[in-house]
Amino acid sequence: MTPVMNRYPLRDSTDVVRESLSLSDARVLDVGCGDGALVRLMAREGALVTGLEISESQLARARAQPAMGGERYRVGRAEALPFEAGDFDIVVFFNSLHHVPVEVQDKALAEAARVLEAGGRLLVLEPVAEGPLFELMRPVDDETEVRAAAI
Repeated sequence: MTPVMNRYPLRDSTDVVRESLSLSDARVLDVGCGDGALVRLMAREGALVTGLEISESQLARARAQPAMGGERYRVGRAEALPFEAGDFDIVVFFNSLHHVPVEVQDKALAEAARVLEAGGRLLVLEPVAEGPLFELMRPVDDETEVRAAAI
């Protein structure tokens, strides 16, 4: 009998993004874009993507990578997005909402709704607080509560 490691189906997160969103010509905001890997993937799929990070130093990694075409980067906070109402067709929080302080997560989601055009899509993908890697990191950085709040 094969042991079950996780009660959730194992899928690549980027496949979930591709399957869930129509990216061609979409105006996309990636909140908490990190090194810009997802920004570049969505740009390759034909989206006009803005990656948002909390500081210029964090964005340096993203900007250091070769551009795919329709991407740009901005500094900003999830709870105070530096964009106009209706600027985006899609807003993505890809493993990033749990990095927003719990007390402003609702504000961050309200901001995402504000910058979405009418009928726009919000995609939030969050890691579950379980599994071998999570248990290994738990004594150093226990994200149980913040991940539960984000989910």
